Amino acid sequence: MGNINMTKKKKNKEIPEIVHIKTIHMDNHADISIDLDKTNNEITIHMKNHEIHQYLRHRVRYGRFTYDPLNKYKVSVTNRLSNIINADKELSNFIEERKDRAIETFISVTAMPSKSSSLKKIYHQLLGDLYRTSTPDVDNFTKTLFDISNTLLWNDDAQVYKHSIVKNFGKMDETLFKIKYMEDTSMYNSGRLKRTK
Repeated sequence: MGNINMTKKKKNKEIPEIVHIKTIHMDNHADISIDLDKTNNEITIHMKNHEIHQYLRHRVRYGRFTYDPLNKYKVSVTNRLSNIINADKELSNFIEERKDRAIETFISVTAMPSKSSSLKKIYHQLLGDLYRTSTPDVDNFTKTLFDISNTLLWNDDAQVYKHSIVKNFGKMDETLFKIKYMEDTSMYNSGRLKRTK
């Protein structure tokens, strides 16, 4: 039991340092772009040289407040995205007009193979012959991106009615996040149903 507690304490101590390093990387090395496709009602966020940080569960301290270990990191990502959106009037208006619609999302998270792996394993990972089945779990990538997107890209992540995600290996760390806004259905939410003869 003592060993378990020591491992937990060590992990809790390391988390802030890991998140800090990831935040600095986001600020200084991540190449972020947002592509607008008005024809298909889509925007695609592309983060080159950066794999989105996995979600970390909140830890309650003293029973008084909830501590989010990813807060600074999520603020950093949000600021980067906000600056891109605000600098592009067409993109900003596109998102604002569709924030309350139903949404379909797709996420692709790519990581470079571990340097400690054999050359054979790395070769087949890059070819796609080996699936990326190690942690983090796919839902942890999703949770981080959805938290960031709330109020920025949509009003609430409950609007996402369809979602898919894939994690794989590649020559660089990358995150691809596609958001498709569905057609406006507000006309079906009010008024009386017209009877047909």
